[in-house]
Amino acid sequence: MKQSITRYAGFLLILVSVVGGIVYNLRAKTTTTVETSTSTALIEPLKETSSALSGYGEIYVDIKGEVIAPGVYSMRPGERIFDLIKIAGGVTASADTSHLNLAMMVEDEMVVIIPKIENEFNTEPENPINLIVVEIKGEVRYPGVYEMPSGSRIEDLIKKAGELTAFADTSTVSKASVLTDGEAITIARLPVTSFITEKKILVEIRGEVNQPGTYEIKESGLVRDLINLAGGITKTASLEGINLLKPLVAGEMIIVKAFSAAMLDEHLDETVTSGEGLININTADLETLMTLSGIGIVLGQRIIDYRAEYGDFLAIEDVMFVSGIKESVFQKIADAITVG
Repeated sequence: MKQSITRYAGFLLILVSVVGGIVYNLRAKTTTTVETSTSTALIEPLKETSSALSGYGEIYVDIKGEVIAPGVYSMRPGERIFDLIKIAGGVTASADTSHLNLAMMVEDEMVVIIPKIENEFNTEPENPINLIVVEIKGEVRYPGVYEMPSGSRIEDLIKKAGELTAFADTSTVSKASVLTDGEAITIARLPVTSFITEKKILVEIRGEVNQPGTYEIKESGLVRDLINLAGGITKTASLEGINLLKPLVAGEMIIVKAFSAAMLDEHLDETVTSGEGLININTADLETLMTLSGIGIVLGQRIIDYRAEYGDFLAIEDVMFVSGIKESVFQKIADAITVG
C-alpha cells in the first residue's frame, strides 16, 4: 500500500512539471507575438515616411491665418498651441487669439487657424470709402488729377500733391475748404517783386536839405524820394525848376537851391497871416509845408490831400488827424503853424 502511494505521488509530480512547462512556453510565445506585432505597427509607418520625418515620435501640425509664416510644422508630443505660434514666427498685428486655448496640446494632423480681427476699429473695411476725383494746378510739386476720399479738404490735396513750392501764394486759398467731385484747384505764383530784391543805385543830393550826402536808393526811386530820405528841405529852400517826379539815375547829383532875399520875402508874404511869420496850414503850398520841422514831401502832400477832402483845419491840433503826424511831430511844429 505504501509503495503504491509513493509511485502515484511521483507520477503526479512529473505530470505537474510537464503541464507547468507547457503553460510557461505558451505564455512566452504569446508575449513575443504581441511585442513583435506592436513594434511592427509603430516602426513600419516611420520607415515608409522616413524622408518626411526628422525623428521618431514627431507629430505634424498645420497652422493657418494670421501668423508670420503659416505652414506645416513638426513638433514633439506634449507641445502646445502657444509653442506652435512661436515656431510660425508669431502672430500678425491683426490676429485675434481671444477665442483660442493657447495652452492646449497639439495633436498629429491638427489644423490650427488664427482668425483676423473683425471689429469697428479695423483699418481695412470690407466696403471701400467713396472717392472723388479732383485736379490741382500751379505751385505744387506734383500737379495733376488725384482720387481723394469724400470729405477731404484742400490741405489734404496739397499734401498728396507733394506740398507747395517756394513760390506758392495761398493768400486767396482756404486750405480748410472741402473738396467736391470734379473740382479744379489752382495755386497761384507769388509776384516777382515778392521774392526778388530790387536793384539799388547811388545818388547824391546837395544844397537846401537837412541832411545832404550820398544815398543808396531803389532803382525806381524818384527825386522826391531822395529829398525825403535826406530829411526834407530847409526853410530857405526853393524847389523851383526841380521835377519831384523825375526818376533817378545811378551817379546823379540833385542840387536844391535857396531862395533869394526878394523871393523869400515875397513867398513869406503869401503864406503867413500875421507879422509873427506863422505858416497857415490851410493855405500853404507843398514847398512851404516842407519848411516845417519833420514835415517832408510825404507828410506835406498828406496835409494838402487831407484839407482837399475834409476842408480847412479848425484848430492847429487837427493836423494830427493827418496820417503819419503824431504827437511828437505836432510838438515840433505847433509854434510855427496857424489856421487863421
